[in-house]
Amino acid sequence: MARMDITELLRNEHREAEAALALFEQTDDENVRIGLAQTLVQALSVHAGTEELVLYPVIRRKVIDGADLIDHSLEEHQQVKELLVEVDRAAASGGGNLRLLVGRLKTAVLQHVEEEEGKVFPRLRESVDREERRDLGRQMMETEVHAPTRPHPHAPNRPPANKFADRAAFVLDTARDLIRR
Repeated sequence: MARMDITELLRNEHREAEAALALFEQTDDENVRIGLAQTLVQALSVHAGTEELVLYPVIRRKVIDGADLIDHSLEEHQQVKELLVEVDRAAASGGGNLRLLVGRLKTAVLQHVEEEEGKVFPRLRESVDREERRDLGRQMMETEVHAPTRPHPHAPNRPPANKFADRAAFVLDTARDLIRR
């Protein structure tokens, strides 16, 4: 099986998040909404953390004005992480203002996806050849296995500190996930 280019992998993850957000809006079943919210918290936490570990350092180094692009992306990630904390709490407590929070999350996620796919990915493809993008895709998939499954908005989001913080968060999140089951 051919290795997937990191931009293809991330684009697929974006479509999955968009689908979960759409399903959330379409259902009237509170339990389904809570389950989708928890799925979004986990998937977007893993996605953001692995982008910060694998993709963003490469863009900083290899893309012209990459540091500016990534600084902006990290600001967007921060906003999403803070919303994910609120969504996670609301889902854990039975729903409450979940619709409002997921609506705000959707707005933030869709804006980030549009900028990433419209600005960041094209610049990455100009600066990094397909083979390296495939290697990055492989690294991303390997990193996702041990990525935090909950948002940690106060944790560092830049190397090398984020590598250590993410490892500790993964252990904590794994324990929390086991307790919740």
